[in-house]
Amino acid sequence: MKITQPEAFFLPVSRHGNGLIKLIRSFYRQNGIKNHRNFFKTVALALLLKLSNVITGVRVGWSMAKYFYFLVMISLFSCQQAPPSKPKAQSQNNPAPKTKPTPVTPTPKEPQAFKVSVMAYNLENFFDNVKDHDETPIADEVFAKKISQVAKGILQVQNGKGPDILFVEEVENINALNKLQETHLAAAGFKSVTLLESNDERGIDVGVISKYPVEGTPVLHKMPFSDVNPTRGILEVPLKLPNGKILRAFAVHFPSQANPVEQRKAAAELLRDLMIHANADYVVGGGDTNIKNSEEDREKIYSGTFKDFQVTHLIAAPKFPGSYFYKDHWDYLDAIFTREKVMLADTVNTPKAAATQLNENGSPKRFDKADGTGISDHLPIYVELNLQ
Repeated sequence: MKITQPEAFFLPVSRHGNGLIKLIRSFYRQNGIKNHRNFFKTVALALLLKLSNVITGVRVGWSMAKYFYFLVMISLFSCQQAPPSKPKAQSQNNPAPKTKPTPVTPTPKEPQAFKVSVMAYNLENFFDNVKDHDETPIADEVFAKKISQVAKGILQVQNGKGPDILFVEEVENINALNKLQETHLAAAGFKSVTLLESNDERGIDVGVISKYPVEGTPVLHKMPFSDVNPTRGILEVPLKLPNGKILRAFAVHFPSQANPVEQRKAAAELLRDLMIHANADYVVGGGDTNIKNSEEDREKIYSGTFKDFQVTHLIAAPKFPGSYFYKDHWDYLDAIFTREKVMLADTVNTPKAAATQLNENGSPKRFDKADGTGISDHLPIYVELNLQ
């Protein structure tokens, strides 16, 4: 028997024949089944007939078997689920773009401020015990006492540690400063001692002792009038600060009051120009200017020549009367200058707490070779700088 319309067999057994017929036709189209001779369908029908006969003992007709076959197939296909979609693999040649994190701009750190203490001290005839020229060397024991007294005057600041930068005047030579450093200042942490010999008639020079290393070559600048007055020059010493910046220190000792005021004015102008044009982050000068108060009133050297600078006694007076006492009168002979506005005004003073440093009237006591008391006829001038 040749069956041309297999779906006709389902009409007697289905209440919804039309819907089932449409479903079967759709199933046929989707699965490529054209007629009952499809091999898989034929095998499945044969198995269903055999299974029905074995289980029930009832002979099942061909039409009923086809009905069961299609119900089973429709159930199987309706229960199938599409396999989960796999993510597309990225080619190694075309990797997935990586999301770059938004760069975080670090907040710039503000430079840390730190203080630098500065002292200028006229040591009054600080000669050693070695004969260099025509002078008579002082006795060894006298030199030892002088060194001890000078050290007391220097170390009376910063809780016994002394200043970071020390300008000294009236020093005979580098040997005298080295002896001072080796015997009494070694524990204070000074790292450099600088003095360059000049052609001063008295044989006295200026020097710089510092807790900072020398960075570069020190220079001794001659005074513009040195051809008529052989005198000490201005010593320039470049120092490297802990933060890597450069501070240039200028040590000075202007001509005494026995010389014309024009020489002190010329010396002040040279110092000003050197400090203005110095290639450094900070510039500091200090020493004995020999400018009396009466002379300043007339010539305006401090307040005129250095009007763009900070000068210790100009920012702190009348906190102290002066650094030098002569004929019952105080004068600001000693001063410290800064090109930058870095002085802390409340730190300016003339330290005078060292033992036997003062006379009974409060004036500085000169060193006495007989009993080893006193230090110098000058008081030191001191200030702290706020640097970054």
